[in-house]
Amino acid sequence: MSKLTKKHDAIQEKVGDIMGGKVLDDPEVAVYKYGLAKGISQGISQGEANATFKFVQKGKLTLEEGAAELGMTVAEFEKAMTKAGFKLPETV
Repeated sequence: MSKLTKKHDAIQEKVGDIMGGKVLDDPEVAVYKYGLAKGISQGISQGEANATFKFVQKGKLTLEEGAAELGMTVAEFEKAMTKAGFKLPETV
């Protein structure tokens, strides 16, 4: 039944109420929920990194400040920033 109603939480809940008990989660639902939570977490982390890269690129933060913000060494930060498509600030 969960395959038929997996996109419709309200239907699953209603069927569970009618059946007089909780609809058991099957492993597919658990894996889906885990993957979704993991993806959201990774997306948030990447968004925070991109925002920090943008601040460094614009000169609002130094490389050292950006690296500290993300818990990286300056070398790791420079590599990650370049890999993400951002330009390193020019040194004077």
